[in-house]
Amino acid sequence: MNGLLGYKALLVLSLCLAIASIVVPLMILSIAFRAGSDMVWAFLAEGVLGMAWLIVVATGLVRYRARGLWMLLGAPLILWPAIAGSVLFK
Repeated sequence: MNGLLGYKALLVLSLCLAIASIVVPLMILSIAFRAGSDMVWAFLAEGVLGMAWLIVVATGLVRYRARGLWMLLGAPLILWPAIAGSVLFK
């Protein structure tokens, strides 16, 4: 039972970090746009949240092996800037 609880906690944490990696930079960008300040903080926040997500996913994959692959559900959310950049700047 303890292993299942740890797996569910990591899965929820993975998805929460993936969602936060979209929401937090967008909030920072909207504040920065209105204030006329630099947008570096949004990219920094996205990088930090992305690295935290990567650590959680790597931990899940090492600890739970094939079941840990479900933690990759947040990958499209984490990778959206790279995908958008490749589409916009092609």
